[in-house]
This record gives sequence, C-alpha cells and structure tokens, in this order.
Amino acid sequence: IEMFDVLAATGFEDYRIAGRIFGHYHFIEQMKSEISLFFITSVILLMIFLAIAFRSVWGVGVPVMVVALAIVWQVALMTALDKPLTVMTMLLPTILFIVGMSDAVHIIERYIESLRNGKGKREALAITYREVGSATFLTSLTTGIGFMTLLTSSIIPVQEFGLFTAIGVGIAFVLAFALLPSILLLVKTPVLTERRSGDLFWRRFMSDSFLFVIRNQRAIFLGFALLTAGSIYLASQLKVDNTLLEDLAESDPFKQDFYFFENHFGGVRPFEMVVETSNGSSIWDLEVLQQIEAVEEHLRNGYGINNILSPVALIRSANKSFNGGSLDFHVLPGNQSELDRMSRRLRKLTDVGVRTVVSEDGTRARISGR
Repeated sequence: IEMFDVLAATGFEDYRIAGRIFGHYHFIEQMKSEISLFFITSVILLMIFLAIAFRSVWGVGVPVMVVALAIVWQVALMTALDKPLTVMTMLLPTILFIVGMSDAVHIIERYIESLRNGKGKREALAITYREVGSATFLTSLTTGIGFMTLLTSSIIPVQEFGLFTAIGVGIAFVLAFALLPSILLLVKTPVLTERRSGDLFWRRFMSDSFLFVIRNQRAIFLGFALLTAGSIYLASQLKVDNTLLEDLAESDPFKQDFYFFENHFGGVRPFEMVVETSNGSSIWDLEVLQQIEAVEEHLRNGYGINNILSPVALIRSANKSFNGGSLDFHVLPGNQSELDRMSRRLRKLTDVGVRTVVSEDGTRARISGR
C-alpha cells in the first residue's frame, strides 16, 4: 500500500505492477469486496423470503437478529484466539447466516402453526421444541461433523475453516433454541392471518408428488441409478485447477498487467526446477550440461519459459565473454577439457553467483525461469 502512495506522489500516471506479492494482495482485496457483496445479497434475499413467508416485521427482524448475533460471536471467538480471516474463513459469515437461518425458520414456522391451532405462547414453544428440536439438532450435528472432517487435511487454512465453521454451526443452534424462544416469549403475540385456500397449494403438491413416487417406484429407482452412474463417470474426469490468476476476469486490470509483462518482457510467474546427477556424475560434465540444454529447449518451446538461468546459461555467457563477446561463442564448449577450463575460470570470478545455480559439491543444479 505504501508503494502505491509513493507512485502517486511521483506523478506517474501510467505504470504496471505484477508479481506474486501484489497478486496475493489484489486477490485478497477482490475476495473481500465480493464476499461483502455476496453476504449482503444473501441477507436481502433471505429477508425478502422471510417477509413473504411470515408477513410481519418481527418475523423478519427476530431471526435475522439471532443469526447476526451468532456471526458476531463466531468472529469474536476467532479474534480471542488470535486467528485472522483468511481466504477460506472469509466465507464463514455467509455460511453461518444460511445455516443459522434454517434453524430459525424451522422454529418460527412450527411456533406460528401451533398459535394458529389455538395454543398459547408457552405451549406453542413446548410443541415446537418437541417436534423440531431433535431433527434440527441432528441436522446441526451432522453439518458440524461434516465440516470437522476438514481437520484431516494437511493444509492449515482448510483445517481452521472446518473447525471454526463447525463451532459456528453449534453456536447458531444454541442461540436458535435459547435466545430465539426467549425473544418470542417477550414480544407480543403476532397477529395471525387465517389460512386461505391458496395456502393449501403446497400440501396438494406434496400429496401429488408422494402418489407419483408410489406409482413409479421402479422407474424412479432406475432413473436415479443411471444418473448416479453417469455422475460417477463425470466426477472421475474432473480436472484440478489451483491457479489464482485464471480466476480473475479477462478485463481485470491486474490480470492485464500480467499479460503486459508476458507479452513485452520475459514474464512474471516464476518457474523453478532442480536437476540432480547420479552415478558419480558432475553438473560440470559436458554430457550433463548437454542434457540440461535439451531440457531447457523443451521448457522454452513447450511451456513458454523465458529468461532461463542455469549452469548452461552461465557457461554460454562465460564462453562468449572470454571470446570477445562474439555471439558465435554463445554455446557450450566443444570438448570436456575446454569446459573444465571455462568452469574453473567462471567459479574463480563469481564463486558466490555460481553457488546460487550449482551446489558446492557440483551434484545439483537449479533451473530458474519466468
């Protein structure tokens, strides 16, 4: 951020920045803005659903307040444990809002149904606890266990995401069955509308669906079996993509900066490779360097690797320098004795620089590129 301030102070209007550090910074900033957008959008959509379902201010405000409190508790717990928000845990507020809202909707819907049947507030809540408490608890429990399985991952951010999401699901359940009923007892009994004939649509639809399943058991089973087999085949063809740059839109300014450096310079994204000799060979053997040279050509032609730094590049540059800078000598020496003389002079002149490319014992070499 300080570098951007310095650039602005210099008056440069047209500049381009690329690299891993800035890539991570840009990606995190992009994630923060998009997570905020998704969270706000999900809250608005759920509030619209609650308004349609319960048709009252308290039917919208009470569950949203309870779930929001669960999110606050979860973030406070992470802060107390000195755990920062990462790319993974930034998803926590949205997930907890959706999971916690499910518990609240189950409770309020059954509570209102009992009130419509003429029950008092306390009796309606008792019925709600009895009929949906066990099912909601098992749902939260299995959801928490599912997220806890992420603890088996070897990636720390994934482990923390699974742990804190499972804890958050538990917090949302506790608040839904402790705080929410308390609020329902304190607020006025909602004014209940009479059921209209249109309210029976869902029951008619479910009854018709049940009859359809009963009459077509074998066909449904066969259809789902074929669908499952096809899904297993397609899942086996799934490709894993862990690149971050490709997740950005083509019009993203930061991605355009990467393309600029790739098209006009040697590239930005780093490539590293280690070559290790065997059978007592040395990196400074002519045959080994020729094999490394072949690998470099494959990397250059097959993968677009540029600006390659390797022992081959060092020997070529040294050969050119020791022969008056002629491009005709920008090649490997023709025999082993000439190569030995060249490598000794090279290591004597720039021993420290050579050790960044070839190990001191001469058994390992580094190939770097972009």
